[in-house]
This record gives sequence, structure tokens and C-alpha cells, in this order.
Amino acid sequence: MWAGRVLRAAPSAAPRGRRALSALTQLRGVLEEELDAIRGAGTWKSERVITSRQGPRIHVDGVSGGILNFCANNYLGLSSHPEVIQAGLQALEEFGAGLSSTRFICGTQSIHKDLEAKIARFHQREDAILYPSCFDANAGLFEALLSPQDAVLSDELNHASIIDGIRLCKAHKYRYRHLDMADLEAKLQEAQNHRLRLVATDGAFSMDGDIAPLQEICHLASRYGALVFVDECHATGFLGATGRGTDELLGVMDQVTIINSTLGKALGGASGGYTTGPGPLVSLLRQRARPYLFSNSLPPAVVGCASKALDLLMESNAIVQSMAAKTKRFRSKMEAAGFTVLGASHPICPVMLGDARLASCMADDMLKRGIFVIGFSYPVVPKNKARIRVQISAVHSEEDIDRCVEAFVEKEADATQGGRKEPGRRACHPREIRHRAGGGQCLLRRECPSLARQKRCLKGEEGELGGRAAPAGRRLGAAPEPRGSPSLAGSPRTKQGPAPRVEVGAAHPELRGRVGLLHAGGWGRRYYLFSLLPSRPPPHPTMPSICLTNPEIPGMQGDPQVVADLGRGVEQV
Repeated sequence: MWAGRVLRAAPSAAPRGRRALSALTQLRGVLEEELDAIRGAGTWKSERVITSRQGPRIHVDGVSGGILNFCANNYLGLSSHPEVIQAGLQALEEFGAGLSSTRFICGTQSIHKDLEAKIARFHQREDAILYPSCFDANAGLFEALLSPQDAVLSDELNHASIIDGIRLCKAHKYRYRHLDMADLEAKLQEAQNHRLRLVATDGAFSMDGDIAPLQEICHLASRYGALVFVDECHATGFLGATGRGTDELLGVMDQVTIINSTLGKALGGASGGYTTGPGPLVSLLRQRARPYLFSNSLPPAVVGCASKALDLLMESNAIVQSMAAKTKRFRSKMEAAGFTVLGASHPICPVMLGDARLASCMADDMLKRGIFVIGFSYPVVPKNKARIRVQISAVHSEEDIDRCVEAFVEKEADATQGGRKEPGRRACHPREIRHRAGGGQCLLRRECPSLARQKRCLKGEEGELGGRAAPAGRRLGAAPEPRGSPSLAGSPRTKQGPAPRVEVGAAHPELRGRVGLLHAGGWGRRYYLFSLLPSRPPPHPTMPSICLTNPEIPGMQGDPQVVADLGRGVEQV
């Protein structure tokens, strides 16, 4: 009888197996399609394997010799500080490898409570609560604090962890334009009917290195009865006179209600995050914050390292001052070399490139030159805003910083011809390849044979800019001889045919008479071939850039007709 049941069941098992196999095959197809799309877009993120401890000089698997590391969040250089390491070893010996428990069951040790008290004291707040990471701190805060009666107002470029944390809560959500105080005020006015209003912002924005205007934010919050939350992950330990963060830097420590930050960057670099603020808020988070309630306690070694890092920071601000001086050195040298570096006075120094594939390839080439940097592209940053993010540490020497700048300059020079010069042509000086990213800045380029080989033009014909000798048969400062339709006379050709003749208006008479290639990062790294009508000799023959106006691109100035005309003659490479 049982044999009959088995025989009857056997035929039905095969279709279920085939369906399961079919579903797995379908999943693999969907995943491969997604992965191919990422590779095709040039946004694939590879993981380089480090075979040494973290520091200014590291060893990378597959690369011979030491590498200068310029992409770690090791702002104060404490990740490998001997006293920090010794404190971790001591905690490991005394308190063990881990707790095998959440905090509220049997996972709270005396060192956890000591570190929480030290964090609160450091930030001059009432209490603090530890999490496995600041991502968890952000995931736990908003859901526990805010109800459907409340409202949260978030900067549009806040970190992904803040965005995800806000998504988890049931409060009414408002998003204001990045650093736009007029828009924030408008949103605060809309939110006046809610019980609580919480303005949420990064203190320092990790991709652009810019700092939130906390004085204005706190002023608006006070006017409209709102609370202020600041994520200080890229500020704690090194911004402000004593490293307390952006609230100390901008003099509003007594006006910021809640701070979330990390132990995984400047404060030892291991792991861990925290919330610090009013005592009742911290007590509520211990009861309701899900990442706190359902995650294991921080390992004792991590707690010991972070505690010693705070001790070192509170003993002296010399290390903070050292990092600030080295940041200034790198930024000034890069800007003098003609590169666009976003942010101001922050050790995050985004070198803007615009194109995702270019950022990735350039980072790989920098590694060959002994510099470890990473290209950032969509979805980590907005499309057409790819960059290489350089991060300065207090333990970098001045020689390290100078070498990094030299490597960027060498790479740009080599990129002009793929590492070689053609006869009769020269590599561009870095000043001629500046302002490549979005932001309304445009750069005059000259027609270049490398475009036909799908390479980016970083050089040009002699005589077109900079007062160099003109090619035979052409007069410097004059348009080329007509070759065809009068309306297109002298225009270089694109794949779609001749580019239109463009006349620069009265806003830029000094640039008339120039012929070449215009690169506009603000339009997604497109290259435009153009011709400008002749006029009087330019008063600034070496001036490389031209500013245009387009109402859809903030920050552009000049003649809007130029933008409209150039749009009909585009060649993308």
C-alpha cells in the first residue's frame, strides 16, 4: 500500500523540481542582466584586497611595493595607533571576544557603560547609546521617536542611512533642496500643523565635502519650533577647535538636539555607532530601537579601542590641527594645478571628473602610480557627477600629499595621448583641463584626432588657444576659411555633420575668433564642437574657460543663445 503511494507521488515530484529549476534559472537571468547593466554603465565596484594594517602606507594584493592610501576614513590616523591597539588587546584579554547576546539580555559590560558616558561627556550631552554601526543608529532613531503626528525634514543629499531610517518611520516626510535654507523654511511652514518637527541633516556631506549651514538651520528651527538632528560621521574627532564636530565648528552645540555618529572613522576605525542627546530620548531608544534590541553588543576589543581614541582626542587637539594643515596643503596644490575640488576645508576632497568610466579607469591608473584612491559614481553620487574622492589623514606626511598631487598631474598629462605625444602636438597643462564636472563651468578644447579613437580629448591643435603659433594657412585669432554653407562656414564636423556656427554675445567679446572643442561637464560630459565669429584680439589670450547661461543649469553665466546653438552640434565620446 505504501509502495503505491510512493509510485503515485513520483510523477508529481518531477514537475515541482522542474518548476524550482526554472525559477532558479529565471532568477539567474534577471541577476545577470542587472549585473551586465552595471558593468555596461561603468559603475561596477571592485574590491581591492589589502594585505596589511590600515594606515597612510599599505600593501595591496597583486601590487608590488607599498601604496600611499588616500581613500580611508582614518582621519586622525588612529586605526593603527599603538596605544589604541594595546587598549583593544587589553579589553580582549579582560572581557573576551564577544558577548553572544543583545544588550538587554546579558550583553552589557562595564566598558559599554563607561564608553557611553564618555561619548556623552565628549559631546556635552546628557546620555548616549551604542549601536553596532551608525547605520543602525540612524535606522533606530526615527522609527522609535516619530509618529504619524510628526514631521521630518531631510536634506536631499543626506547619507543613505538617514534616508533609509526616515523611510522606516511613519512621520510625514519633507525633503528640502541641498543646503537651501529658503526651501527648508518653506517646508517648515508647511509642517506647522504637526506635533513634532525634526530637521535632519549631515553635518559634513561625505561625497562633496561640504558642511551644513547649522547656524541658519538652528535659527530656522528655533523660529518654527523644530528640533535639529545632525549626523556627524564625517566630522566627529576632527572638525571644530577640539574635534567635537560641526556643531562646535559653527558654535551651535547648545542648539543641536540629537547627534548620531560613528566609532568606525576617526575614533579608531573599527566599528560601532551611537546616538547622544537628551536623557529621556536615550532611554526611549533602549526600549524601542530595533537595531539596538535585536543586535549583539559591540565586541569588547572595539569598545576598548574607541575608548582610548576618545582619551587621546580629549588630551590634546594637536592631531586635529595637523590634519587641518595637511588638508589645506592638498587642496591648495590641487587647485593651483587646475583641478576642481569640491567642498571647503574638509579632509574629504572630491576631485571632479563627471564620467563614471573615466573615474574608475583613472583610479586604477593611480594605483599603478602608487596611490590608492577610489572612483565614485552613480548610484553613490548623482549621474554625471563621478569623482575621485581623496581623503587626507593626520598621519600623511607633506611628502605623501605632494606625491599624490604629482600623480594626478602626471595622469592628466598622460591621458592627453594615452600616455604618448603625437608629433607636433603637446600635452595640455592641467590648467587647461579644469572644471570638468557639472556645476556650470565649461572649458574650451581644440579639435583632436583622439576623438575618432573614442578617447577623451585633453590636448589640442597648436595655435588655437594660449597664444601659441598658429597652424600653416591660419591666422591666430581668426576664424578658419569657409568650407561650404555660409551658415556653417568654418565649423568643425561631428558625426552628425557640421556643428553650427555660434556667435558669442556681448558678454564674452574677448572669446570671439576661437575655434575648437567645448567640453561641458554640466551636460553629462558631452563634447561640443564649435566655431566662434572673429572680433578684436582677446585681452586674455591664455584664459581657458568660458561661462555660459542656461536656466536649467544652476551657476552658469553669459549668453543663453550659445547653449541653445551648441545643443544642435553634439558629439558624445
